[in-house]
Amino acid sequence: MNVMFIETSAKAGFNIKALFRKIAAALPGMETLSSTKQEDMVDVNLKSSNANASQNQGQSGGCAC
Repeated sequence: MNVMFIETSAKAGFNIKALFRKIAAALPGMETLSSTKQEDMVDVNLKSSNANASQNQGQSGGCAC
């Protein structure tokens, strides 16, 4: 059985980047692109929009929808 396994924790942020890199490297056609340059990689940080909506709702007293 050819199965990929990697232990991760989204809560602790453990092995998340490694998981996505391993999955991307295993995609068909990615063998030739496996030498991705570091300057081509970008870190993305997401913030919850619900936190901002609840703050704005409390200040204006209106609906955030």
